[in-house]
Amino acid sequence: MALTQEDLQSIQNLMFGMEDRLVARMDEQNQNLEDRLITRMDEQNQKLRDELVVRMDEQNQKLRDDLTIRMDEQNQKLRDDLTIRMDEQNQKLRDDLIARMDIKGRELENSILEEVDRVQEISTKHYNRLDMKIDNLTKVVNGIQMETGTIQLLVENVSDLQERVGKLEKIVYHTA
Repeated sequence: MALTQEDLQSIQNLMFGMEDRLVARMDEQNQNLEDRLITRMDEQNQKLRDELVVRMDEQNQKLRDDLTIRMDEQNQKLRDDLTIRMDEQNQKLRDDLIARMDIKGRELENSILEEVDRVQEISTKHYNRLDMKIDNLTKVVNGIQMETGTIQLLVENVSDLQERVGKLEKIVYHTA
């Protein structure tokens, strides 16, 4: 019995359907296997991380404690040494400063008094010059005010004359 083209096509369709189901089943099994492996690796990684964190915390705390003790001892020694040195230097500095301040205080007082006299002379001269300038400006302002009044009067007269000329022109042009 010979297979027809339709039979071959049906067999081919069945084979493709079986292949698709096999591929889908293998994909599902691969995904399940991958998910289980990832979960197991995540659990092992987390356990390893937790153990490392605990060990590192313990070592860090021990190191901190050791360093704290050493630093406290060194800091105390350094404080003591610095306190002694600073006290000695501060006393010497106080004595030197007191002597210098006395001398400088007298010099500064004399300089200030001289400068006050000089500034007072300069300010008096400056005040006198300003007073003269203000007097001159007052004269100029008064002159300008008088000129402004005269100009205002001239402007009013010109305006009045223009008005009169305008009226005369109207009369002359209307009667002519």
